Amino acid sequence: MKTLVQPSEVIYEEYARAIHWMESIGVKIDSSRASHYKRVVKYYNAECKNKPIDEKNDIFPSFVSSIFEIYGFIDVYNAFKEVPLDLIEPIVKKLQMGWMALVMFLMKPKIQQKAEIFYLKQLLLRSLIFH
Repeated sequence: MKTLVQPSEVIYEEYARAIHWMESIGVKIDSSRASHYKRVVKYYNAECKNKPIDEKNDIFPSFVSSIFEIYGFIDVYNAFKEVPLDLIEPIVKKLQMGWMALVMFLMKPKIQQKAEIFYLKQLLLRSLIFH
């Protein structure tokens, strides 16, 4: 876990650049999740940052959690922003397919999820035993 050594306003700006870059290369960002982080940090910067600790107790856990998640987006951006798009496109397509599969899986009823997980565990176990 990273230690917050930059002002949260700087982190917010880096996050906005990271999201913009990811969308520009075709990554479909889960808008509710990405928007939530942005909203929490923006609110904290504008309304809570200079308030006494007892006045920001409600938002602070969400702020810390959001900053933690935001760093993941920033790390991806910093690692790949200089890589030519033609090298990134195949990776983006594969990640997008995997993400959609996860979303579809999570939309299924819990009982069906459990059955599919059980089935996948059996396939994995069988492949380990017979190979």
